[in-house]
Amino acid sequence: MQRIVISGVLSGLLFLGCRSGAARGFSFSVPSGWKKIDTVLAGIRLTAALSPDTAGQVRPNVSVTTAPADGASLDTYFDANLRRITGSVARFRMIGKGERSIGGMRSRWVDFTGQMANKVELEQRLYIVVEDRTAYLITCTAANGRWSRDEWRFNQVLDSFTIN
Repeated sequence: MQRIVISGVLSGLLFLGCRSGAARGFSFSVPSGWKKIDTVLAGIRLTAALSPDTAGQVRPNVSVTTAPADGASLDTYFDANLRRITGSVARFRMIGKGERSIGGMRSRWVDFTGQMANKVELEQRLYIVVEDRTAYLITCTAANGRWSRDEWRFNQVLDSFTIN
């Protein structure tokens, strides 16, 4: 398994209990030129789609992790995770939140900016889907101020996401 560091994914790993488990498989397509990898970061198994754009400090990416939802509903799980990242992400500023269908399932999302340990400012949108007692956490990351440039690519990933 390849081991790499992906800017921005770390804040997606702050959520409650992210770990490998008995989750059903998932799949998604990547935009043209992007690379899909399976790796382990901070002990967490994740699948990521990486942009070929390495010009800046932040490589636009989408990461997916799973965690047991322990019987929590989507709303309960989302609210608990939102409270956690609010207190865990340096310079956290919520931009907005909402709902979207992903793979035919209801998801909730939060859009926020924050700062990584290396002082890089990020804009991220975390989507959470809860299905069959498993939470699927999908984090889209761009450099702060660059979200609109990459949003259509993030949507390509989200539009193709399915749980197998």
